[in-house]
Amino acid sequence: MKTSITRKEKGEIFFTRIELKTIYENITSGKYADEVNKVREDFPLTFLHNGPKFNELDSVKKARNICFAAEWKKTEGQTVIDNFNGLILLEINRLADEDEAKKTRDMAAQIPYTLMTFVGITGCSVKIVCRATMPDGKLPDEDKQTFITEAYRKLHYIYSTQLQMSIDKIPPTLESSCCVSVDPEAIIHEDAIPLVITGNELTPNLKPLVMPQKAIELPIFNERTKLQTNQMLFHYCFMDALNKIRLDDEEYKVHNFLNTLAKYCHESGLPMGMCVKLTKYNSEFGSDELLVENIFMEAYHKEIEKFYPEKHLSKVQLMAFKQEAFMNTFYEFRKNIISGKNEFRYKDGYEYSFRPMEKEDRYTMTLKALKMGLESWDKDLDRYLDSTLIPSYDPINDYLDNLPKWDGKDRVDKFARRIPTDNADFTHNFHVWMLSMVAHWMGRTQKQANAIVPLFIGTQGCGKSSFCSIILPPELQEFYNDRINFKNDTSMFMGLTNTALINIDEFDSVSSGKQPLLKYLISTPTVRMRMPYQASISNRRRYASFVATTNNVKPLKDLTGSRRYLCIEVNGNIDFTTPVEYNQLYAQLVAEIAFGERYFFNSDENMKIMEDNKPFVEITDIEPIIDSLFRVPKPGETPQELSLPEIINIIKTYYKLIAYDRKTLANLGRLLSNRGFEARRVTVGMKYKVIVTV
Repeated sequence: MKTSITRKEKGEIFFTRIELKTIYENITSGKYADEVNKVREDFPLTFLHNGPKFNELDSVKKARNICFAAEWKKTEGQTVIDNFNGLILLEINRLADEDEAKKTRDMAAQIPYTLMTFVGITGCSVKIVCRATMPDGKLPDEDKQTFITEAYRKLHYIYSTQLQMSIDKIPPTLESSCCVSVDPEAIIHEDAIPLVITGNELTPNLKPLVMPQKAIELPIFNERTKLQTNQMLFHYCFMDALNKIRLDDEEYKVHNFLNTLAKYCHESGLPMGMCVKLTKYNSEFGSDELLVENIFMEAYHKEIEKFYPEKHLSKVQLMAFKQEAFMNTFYEFRKNIISGKNEFRYKDGYEYSFRPMEKEDRYTMTLKALKMGLESWDKDLDRYLDSTLIPSYDPINDYLDNLPKWDGKDRVDKFARRIPTDNADFTHNFHVWMLSMVAHWMGRTQKQANAIVPLFIGTQGCGKSSFCSIILPPELQEFYNDRINFKNDTSMFMGLTNTALINIDEFDSVSSGKQPLLKYLISTPTVRMRMPYQASISNRRRYASFVATTNNVKPLKDLTGSRRYLCIEVNGNIDFTTPVEYNQLYAQLVAEIAFGERYFFNSDENMKIMEDNKPFVEITDIEPIIDSLFRVPKPGETPQELSLPEIINIIKTYYKLIAYDRKTLANLGRLLSNRGFEARRVTVGMKYKVIVTV
């Protein structure tokens, strides 16, 4: 199987057709080391503020690319496909480091569709190559783009769910490619299973269903073919026959078993040819092929008025299968991993949208099962609904995965400019924060959380809280929370796992005693807690990012902790009424993450944020400041007599963030008196006798 290596020289593209196995050998042997090393040296530049994008690096432009989908050639100056091979490229970019990339590569290699996988050119990405075919094993001669689009869609879903992380959603084309790389531990499976693509429509129309009225009408193996169902029933007959003759004499054991098995298979309505064939596979009872054939022929010559396919299933087995068949026939279930609730919808077209399952719904299902003749009780239903048979559903990533293609127009910066502020860096910083929020939802930041909080500071009624409430699209509004309860630890920790965005409204109302806990909540990437009715502590994935609002112009209490906050002074009314193009807004964020846009703040930006936050820090504890600058005069020393404003001016020389207001002056006078500084009343106020120590 051949692919294409492309290289650019003086604006012209050249193609080299090469075997996939040879590419694997080149990657593992380090043949492309020179160009890979140059890219890895330049890659850190993309993390800088206003740094180049990955595709803009000269080393990337010069690196060769691998086009897996086809063999390309030039004919009369035109680039054409010489051979289409059906290979699909999946990419996971911007991983934390090379160790995470290797771990992800090894996990991808365990999925049976993986033909080849390797660490990408940056050392922080993984490339996965799979193969797709039509049901007859061939590839389409026409409409190749539709074929690879459908294959990519299915493979994207498979790998996203199996790896529990989001695969970059890069629209597949026949020209899709990635840079060459070096990975001594790259993996190739030449016997990988190809993904079969049929011509069926992607989403079949909902059709009326004929629902069974009694339990006996339920298809207990409704997801199996007729052959698979018969094979399953044969094995139940086999086990029942084995139990029947387990105490028989060894001399007659084989003969008695075969007679019993043939009888059970016949009364179950199973085809004789299949049963004889499966019996012969058993080394203990099927070694005498002629005996097997004769006994089955004798049993099947007897006439039976009615067949009972399920006769040799035990009562418990039949009950479990019927229970599952009942649930799958009438309902469709999913486990919402954000809310933690089971959701369901009816399969008969009535109320077809999913909705949370309440206690009343469970009781209704149980009663319906009983009316159909199933001996099903509440505990049986609960056992099924709490099992791994219920598929997981992530509504946040489901929204992101179904966004349209970004049209290339910037909407994130435009959205940020709705905030009237004099902070020149706000638009860029807010853009990075939104990228971080979406990357966090996608599972890109598993080792660290989105630990920056935009803190909007403005007058009452300027629209701070209203703006925060429109950050999420309508589809995700149920995962917006502006009523977090800081008095209930369980409520706070649950908020991290079942909300997408938390607004700390009236930020300054959070007590000083809760500030350490708030800092922990903002920065922790995972949540360790004991869920209600559980005995053990479990790790739960965090989804929530934070925003905050306040009317207090100095909401921060210490400068060192201010790096977590992006203080924005709002100097006008915020526009929160103009409609937002949410699909394109979030499509832009997803596309930028896929293209390698940086979604975290670097050290220089963090330092700048702390510097910009200084005017918003209120220093309330001035006792250590007094002790560091002044002392009580000793006997014989000549002190300075200073008024409170003069003392404040000295303090502000060294501590510029100290407030200069009546409250501070009153507090300063009280502290000086308590520390033994002698005071003398003058015409205006008091003067204190102090020794300045600096």
